[in-house]
Amino acid sequence: MVVICFWCSAMTWLAAEKILPALFDGDPPDYQASLRTPRARPDCWKIKWQDRSVGFSASQVCPVPGGAVELRSVVRFERLPLKSMASELLGPLSALAEPLFIGGHGFELDMLVATQMRFDKRRRLLWLRTTVDLADREGFLLVDGEVLSSSKLLLTVWLNDGTAPGTLRGVQVMSREIDLPADALISDSLTPRAELKNLSLGQTWTYPVYRAFPPNSPVQIVQGTVKQHEIIFWDSNDVETMLVVYRSAGGSGLNMSGGPLGKEWVRRDGAVLQQEVSFSGLHLRFERIPEPTDDVRKEWLDADRHPRLWNRSAAGVGD
Repeated sequence: MVVICFWCSAMTWLAAEKILPALFDGDPPDYQASLRTPRARPDCWKIKWQDRSVGFSASQVCPVPGGAVELRSVVRFERLPLKSMASELLGPLSALAEPLFIGGHGFELDMLVATQMRFDKRRRLLWLRTTVDLADREGFLLVDGEVLSSSKLLLTVWLNDGTAPGTLRGVQVMSREIDLPADALISDSLTPRAELKNLSLGQTWTYPVYRAFPPNSPVQIVQGTVKQHEIIFWDSNDVETMLVVYRSAGGSGLNMSGGPLGKEWVRRDGAVLQQEVSFSGLHLRFERIPEPTDDVRKEWLDADRHPRLWNRSAAGVGD
């Protein structure tokens, strides 16, 4: 009887915590709001690791002729111990960056990740491109994705380690097709979300997510839950927010520690003020910079100042 009671309790917990949330999606918030209403100003963030600043992030949704929109995001790490998280950032290609860690750079490298995603007028992904600069290697990695008519994403990765002079993209090191669910949320794990509306306390939902970076990211089922109200200190004031916690649905996914994949602190108007992401025990915190009118970080999103990052033709990729 004791064994039977224990088994029933375990099955009840499993059904309540893992199986039922995946079957009943709940009422998800509006993840497409930022794509429907492009912002005139970019959103900028400070990145912190172990209570010290390690870089910044900036992103902006720009209108494109024909009703399409383009999401540009740039993340710059400064003096971050990349060797300890290279496998999370670069996936299976981290081994190709090993010479940079032993070539006089030490364990702290600068890194820039620029991601460009184009959506049609119905806000469906058309193509994406990610450029990675590592240490003094500009264009060290280029990830190019093209959505095919069969709802598949053709992903191609090039490595430019200096062994192929005269080429814009370097040497192709990976090519694969990824099945994209029709309702998949396309995001970048290193780019904070600017806003998240239609939240209520206790709200729970699941949705498929494809992260454009790192290159080997699978489509993952993620469960989001609005856990509680929480007061945070932001812009020299105490601000009431709602804490949203993300976990891998069904206990699977990239985060094998069992902890949350990420957290967001969302203000009443839907603005995300803080975000936390986890990479196998490494926690990065993004803190929103209030209305960066003259912030130099936004210059990284300017195609005229940095055509290499935002001009596909300049990178050897066709429009």
